[in-house]
Amino acid sequence: VKNILFDQIRGELEALTFSYAHQIAGDMFSIYYPTKDNSARDRFEILMETGGKLRDIAAYSVGEGWRASFAVLLALRKVMMNRTGSRLNFLLIDDPVGGLDNTGQHHLAKTIQQIQQQEQNLILVTVPHGGLAYGRNITVTKVGGEARIEQ
Repeated sequence: VKNILFDQIRGELEALTFSYAHQIAGDMFSIYYPTKDNSARDRFEILMETGGKLRDIAAYSVGEGWRASFAVLLALRKVMMNRTGSRLNFLLIDDPVGGLDNTGQHHLAKTIQQIQQQEQNLILVTVPHGGLAYGRNITVTKVGGEARIEQ
């Protein structure tokens, strides 16, 4: 049943993933969701292609894997919104720049700004000082066991 349900969204998911991956990483890689048959393991597989080689997403570097995973996350979120008619109007991201080089951070910033314009609410957690800033920022610091919120 899971495979049948996934087959129903595969085209939309691949198109959205391609779009987000292109925004985040340019032409660095492509992402595929292979079809399953009854003999296959019951696992949601994500494959990346670079240089003509198709491998599991886990086989790539931290930066490449992060870019791909973020594109998949955004695509799954959008498919869920499209299919259910609900607004998932926030996104919680822990350490969004971890493992990214300056180019990756730049592409991430542009993508997040586009999402903010469309969705309006975005939550980033644990952005290092001097890191990226997106729209309105709220900083929570912990001093002596007490949390302080600054806007």
